[in-house]
Amino acid sequence: MDQNEIILIVVIIYWYLRRRASTRIERVRDNTSALTGHAYTQELLSGSNTQCHELMRLSRETFIILCNHFKQKNWLHSNRHISVEEKMAMFLTIIAHNERFRMVKRRFQHSTRTIHNCFHEVLRGMMEFAREVVGPTSFDGTPNTSERFRRLKEIFRYDFILVT
Repeated sequence: MDQNEIILIVVIIYWYLRRRASTRIERVRDNTSALTGHAYTQELLSGSNTQCHELMRLSRETFIILCNHFKQKNWLHSNRHISVEEKMAMFLTIIAHNERFRMVKRRFQHSTRTIHNCFHEVLRGMMEFAREVVGPTSFDGTPNTSERFRRLKEIFRYDFILVT
C-alpha cells in the first residue's frame, strides 16, 4: 500500500465520521425547572402541613410513617437518583390528583419512563401493604331479626347460600 492509498483511506474515514456526526440526533433536555424532584420533595416535607396535605392527601407525619414502613418492609428502596420519599410523593401526586405521567415528569424533573417505573414500584408495595392492612371481615350469616326491618326483609329476601 503506497502513501496515496493511505491518505485516501484516512480522508474517507474522516469524511464518514464527520457525516455520521452531523446526522446524529442530539438529545434535547426539556426538564429545566429550578427545583429537582428531590428538592421539591424536601420543600414539601419542610413546608406547611397544609401544603403537604393538599398536594399528597396525607399529613407530613403520616407520609413519613408510610415511607419508613415501606423501607422497613423492603417494599421500596432508594437508588442513586431517587429516594423513597420522592417515589412515594410522585405516586401520591398521581393518584391524589389524577395526574398524567407527563405532568409529574415536569414537576419532579425525571423522564416519563422513570416516573412510570417508580409508580409501578410503589404500586407493587401498596398491594403488599393492602394485604397486610386489609383483612377479611367476619360475616354473620343470620339476617337482622329486628321488627323494624320486617318490611325490608319482605322486599329483599335472603336468597343466597352461605358457603363456609
